[in-house]
Amino acid sequence: MEPSNGPPTPEQARAELREWARMNRDRDRRVRQAIAAGLQKKEIHEITGIGRPTIDRILATKK
Repeated sequence: MEPSNGPPTPEQARAELREWARMNRDRDRRVRQAIAAGLQKKEIHEITGIGRPTIDRILATKK
């Protein structure tokens, strides 16, 4: 979505939230896969911006 000069319309905000949700749907699975592949939590944090406490919670939750 292109940046605009003002706040988004409600429709634009909904579309952006849906896009964000679609892209983040598999976050927990991807973090677990990265750990299984041998990546360190620090590297996952640096690549994704996901906080270390959040990574720890993902790893503590079995799904």
